[in-house]
Amino acid sequence: MDGRSTSALTTLCSSVAQRAIAIIHEVQLLIEPLGSGLDKLDALFELSNGLEELNLQATQLDSSLATCTVSMVAHDAFKEHLTNCDGTTATLYKQVLHLQEDNIGSISDEFLAAYIETVKAYGQLLKSFLQIAAAGNAQQQEASLGLLRSSGIITQVERTLEASKAQKSILPVLRESSSTPGSGSSSNPPPAQPAGGIASPPPYSAEAERSSSSSSPEPPKVSWGQSLKNSFKALALSFKPKPEPFVSALCQAATIGDIQQIAGFLTQGANINGRNEDNKTALQCAILNDHEDASRLLLASGASISGSGWSDIPPLFLAASVGSLNTAKMLIEKGASIDEKSEWGESYFVGVVSSGNMEGIRFLLNQGCSAKTENTSGEGVIVKAVQKKDMKLVELLLEFGASITSTDLSGRSLLAVALDKKDYEMAELLLKMDAKPNDSTMYGNPLLADEISNRRIKTAKLLLDWGADPNTENWYSQPVLLIAIKDSKMSQEEKIDIVRHLFAKGAMGNVFDSSSEGPAIRYAMETGLPELVSLLLRHGAKTTEQMSNGDSLLKYAIDHGRRDLVETLLLYGADPDYTPAKNGIKPVKPLVQALVKQDLEMIRLLREAGADTSTPEVADVAKALAKAEVYEALGIRHMPPPADGSPPNYATAIKD
Repeated sequence: MDGRSTSALTTLCSSVAQRAIAIIHEVQLLIEPLGSGLDKLDALFELSNGLEELNLQATQLDSSLATCTVSMVAHDAFKEHLTNCDGTTATLYKQVLHLQEDNIGSISDEFLAAYIETVKAYGQLLKSFLQIAAAGNAQQQEASLGLLRSSGIITQVERTLEASKAQKSILPVLRESSSTPGSGSSSNPPPAQPAGGIASPPPYSAEAERSSSSSSPEPPKVSWGQSLKNSFKALALSFKPKPEPFVSALCQAATIGDIQQIAGFLTQGANINGRNEDNKTALQCAILNDHEDASRLLLASGASISGSGWSDIPPLFLAASVGSLNTAKMLIEKGASIDEKSEWGESYFVGVVSSGNMEGIRFLLNQGCSAKTENTSGEGVIVKAVQKKDMKLVELLLEFGASITSTDLSGRSLLAVALDKKDYEMAELLLKMDAKPNDSTMYGNPLLADEISNRRIKTAKLLLDWGADPNTENWYSQPVLLIAIKDSKMSQEEKIDIVRHLFAKGAMGNVFDSSSEGPAIRYAMETGLPELVSLLLRHGAKTTEQMSNGDSLLKYAIDHGRRDLVETLLLYGADPDYTPAKNGIKPVKPLVQALVKQDLEMIRLLREAGADTSTPEVADVAKALAKAEVYEALGIRHMPPPADGSPPNYATAIKD
């Protein structure tokens, strides 16, 4: 392909990915000590999620570019946007470094909103670049780039980039007051009073008046930490725009569903789309409290039925996300669309699913929203439900047609996600809905091998029960049977349990270690578990296999004084006289080994199993030992006269 080197592009990708991880790390360090009490927690989590996606796409693009060539046109486009993305993450990282535990509560909402959308937009753009890089030739790459430009994604990136550049600081900067001490002036004058011809709004209750008129003997004691928190809240409030006249009162009336007061405030000129101190419109306040009639009145009076800006969602989706179904039904009747999307092309239904409100989600599904809806990263809503361990939501989405073959951003199946979350019940549900038990992790390791390696025996057995291959191998070509047998940290009970289950589902016993090429029975012998050895012999393991030093299985058991292992081997047909050759060295027969060790019980076992007691080696050792109990164990009634001299050593005992 006629193109340019991608080394500069891969450097930019690497820089973006590394800086995204660095920002995530800094944010996590800040929010972990503060817990759920932080006002900006949701926004910071959203920023972190966007950065994780950006890191993933930059890393994947880096890998793809390292093995391909891109056309000159695509190269220039990639370089321009990757450079801007790199600059954006650099600026964001510097700004995040300004945050401390004592100022994180004062983060600028506008700064966060702008950078969240910019990071998301770049994540989507890099995903598109990955598809372009994978195109076969220069013409295909440039055609794909043209389609990308016409899709609006680049326009979206440029728009969000300009918005983020307009944000100069992650922390609000206090303007110096122009007043001097004692002047009585203020940098924040009170809002203008309504014109004289408009009456003041009526009070809703006397609670505030009672509170202000009552006095206390002494002010309540406030801790230093609480005082600091209040100071930051006051500081943040100083930067919020003041509500327009009557808007706060209108929103309060909408909150309690007071139709008469709503009508009165609208008659007096209240801005129907104005926002109160909490940045809520009157329609939003009515929807949040499911006041259908109040919502109907506000809509009839001109309230917007569509979303606006980064922080708003259309009334229909807001109603569904909080379970205000009466209002949601009314909005549908008024023509609200279930297909509405954000400026970035993401269906608002994604947000409703994220809310977890089952009634609202079911309502929209019944109205025609698709259970296969994806976010802007191409990840189905069911993936997030599995990640959140929300069984009821997963069941609901599957009921309405969500795909059981959906994958997350890294390509993992729903079952792999559930197992990674150690969610047995979710895994069982997915398997019942035809999830594939032979899927792999994001690293290509079969799920069964991964579960056994991590000693999650319960889920490993579940996978086997639903058809996982009991003879599968991990990414190192190690059979799962050997993974279980060789795991020294797995308890004996679990080891026997999973091995028994593997054999029940069709595992083969005569398998070999991928590194040493040793047979599975060798490692079963080393565990010292007769039941495990028995299981392998019952399912095809051979008694003629050897230990790592070349000894027979019987000799190994005799050497270690394991009568139970000897009994097991003999029960499954081990030859009591079997002795494998050892590189020209004359091997020691099991019976001779038992004689040398003077293990009378072992001698009887081997003799009763048919070991040959008449060989010269057996006679020599027995004669050298010159013990009546040895001859008795060998079944020889008359003991010959003792030999002269000292008892033989081991080498003498086994000589020809």
